[in-house]
Amino acid sequence: MPEGWECSDPGKRFEAEIRDIIRDEFDGHALWGFKDPRTCQLVPFWQRLLTELGRRPHYVITFRHPMDVAASLAKRDGMGLQQALDLWYQRVTQALSDTSALERVVVSYDMLLANWRGVAEGIGAKLCVKWPHAPQEIAVQAAEFIDANLHHHRDGARSQLPRHLEAVYEELKGLETWAQ
Repeated sequence: MPEGWECSDPGKRFEAEIRDIIRDEFDGHALWGFKDPRTCQLVPFWQRLLTELGRRPHYVITFRHPMDVAASLAKRDGMGLQQALDLWYQRVTQALSDTSALERVVVSYDMLLANWRGVAEGIGAKLCVKWPHAPQEIAVQAAEFIDANLHHHRDGARSQLPRHLEAVYEELKGLETWAQ
C-alpha cells in the first residue's frame, strides 16, 4: 500500500467501514478473528485501529511452501512462477517484519492440517488466549473447515527455490518450533 494511504479520503472511508463492522459484528465478543492473507499488507493499520478500539490484537501467521503457493496462484490466477514467488516473498517478509515486536505465532499449513487440535492448544498457550470452546467440543465443525483434501498444491520440486526464498522459508520453520 502506498505510504499515507489511510489519510486519503478512500482510506478514511475504509477505516470508518471497518470500525462499523467491528462494532456491529464483534462488540460483546471477547475473542474473534478473521483470515485473509492480504492482511499482511495492513498490519500497522490493523494494529493501530484495534488498539484504539480497546482490543489486544494477536497475529497467527500461517505459511505454505513458496512452490505450493506458486502452484495455487498459477491455477487460480494464471500467475507466472516468478511473479508468484516474488509475491510470496514480499508478503511473507512484510508480515514477519510488521509483526516482529507484536504478539504472534507462526505455523505451517501442513502442521495445521496434520494436528489442528495441538496447534489450537499451542496458539492458545503461546498467546495466552482462552478459547471459548475446547477442541473436542468443536471437532466436527473444525473437521469440516480444516480438510487436508483441500491442500491441492504440494510441489515436489522444492530444491528449485532461489536461496533468498529458501532462507525465508527456513526462518518460518524456525519460528514454528513453539508448536513442536
